[in-house]
Amino acid sequence: MSSTPGGSARRAGNNLEFVALETIEGMSMEEYREARRPFSELISIDPNEVFKLETEPERLTTRVIDLLSLPVGIMRRTALIHMSINLGVVVLYVINLWMRAGTPDNLRTPFVLSLIAIGLLLISGWLGGKMVYELGVAVDTTSTEATMRRP
Repeated sequence: MSSTPGGSARRAGNNLEFVALETIEGMSMEEYREARRPFSELISIDPNEVFKLETEPERLTTRVIDLLSLPVGIMRRTALIHMSINLGVVVLYVINLWMRAGTPDNLRTPFVLSLIAIGLLLISGWLGGKMVYELGVAVDTTSTEATMRRP
């Protein structure tokens, strides 16, 4: 929504030059100042604010919304990589379980899959720590403990 200004102009060469602002939306400057909302009552949208929409731990839809509500940039990218690695680990363990149940005499490949999954879990855990301790994802900054300074 925009406001329509009104005022005086003068010719400056081939152009018009705005000289004085006299009205906004057809109201005098004083009328407009009294009619407009104070700045403190306006709703601001902070692009870095994270909306926590989780209601129940079992509900997946609100967790996906939490993920997508992260600001675009390193925070969301880190969360998506963390999630992808965790999903990959689950797939590796399912394949691992299937291979162990199908051919219990050959455990070399499942063992290698387990080592790969453990390595990926270490990376994912490090990314999770980075999200919490460096980027502040899901950290309640309003509590008194969070606002206390460390010695």
